[in-house]
Amino acid sequence: MFADRPGMLGWACSLRPRSPARRVRASHGLEYRPLAGEEGTAFKMSWIKVCKASDVAPNSLKKFWVAGGIPVVVANYGSGFAAMPPVCPHMEEPLEESGVISNCVLTCTKHLWAWNLKTLAQEGTETAKDIRTYQCKEENGDILAFVEEEIVYDYDDDDDMDDASFFAKS
Repeated sequence: MFADRPGMLGWACSLRPRSPARRVRASHGLEYRPLAGEEGTAFKMSWIKVCKASDVAPNSLKKFWVAGGIPVVVANYGSGFAAMPPVCPHMEEPLEESGVISNCVLTCTKHLWAWNLKTLAQEGTETAKDIRTYQCKEENGDILAFVEEEIVYDYDDDDDMDDASFFAKS
């Protein structure tokens, strides 16, 4: 079921709790709780272990799958970590492939959108949307993210243009 998702092997049976209140792998900080009004159908999650801090080299990004099948990219910007959706908010470019970190700034190399990972401020003149992140903390050598639901960006119609049209737009 999760053979294409590193880190998810062995979790397939644990992802479907028998009852909404059942706790799964408590040692990993996973807890399933039903959302208000949706008992038995949806689950709210809290602090989840995403990876070990040593799994993400300084000034790099790496994608992981957390319980529930949510993809999360962890960025190590040298003085801290950030957890975010796996795609750029501009045109859905995979950040694990196109993201570059230097001096705490994440740049999507496809169209040069950039954000300061400490402050989440937009950097440069090209960037027009904020990057959204999950709360993230390092605890006992583990990277934990607070995941209530998957972060999904809304993309404008402009975002569907191809690269040639984008660069000719100026």
